[in-house]
Amino acid sequence: MIKFKQEFLDDVFDIEKNSFDNHWSKPMLLECANNDAAIFKVLVEKEKTVGFYIVTTACTEAELLKIAIDKTFRNSGFAKKALLNIEKESIYKKCDKIFLEVSKSNSAALNLYLASGFETINIRKNYYGTQDALIMRKFL
Repeated sequence: MIKFKQEFLDDVFDIEKNSFDNHWSKPMLLECANNDAAIFKVLVEKEKTVGFYIVTTACTEAELLKIAIDKTFRNSGFAKKALLNIEKESIYKKCDKIFLEVSKSNSAALNLYLASGFETINIRKNYYGTQDALIMRKFL
């Protein structure tokens, strides 16, 4: 995993728009890259961009804003590897918990988060249009 650089923008944007119905724009991704409170990492395997994540930290809390893996590399352990790295970086930044939001209908992500020790702490009704969002937390 390496820190996001401009050269990854097109690949990251392709993964973003193929992973989320309400995807972020390139300027939004660049804004995160220029935010000192954000950790923006790209997962690279054999010179191919396979995914990315964006985390923000404040005080003792981290929030996972985005995590996405290219469709051709899903179910290969990359998301789990990314989550482990997110935890390590959050601990390094003196965070003791991580929060995230996920669509209630995203069973693959939910299973990953539950298996990684996250718990549902609240629900945001119709957060994703007609889909509810689950707010999840993990203590580090």
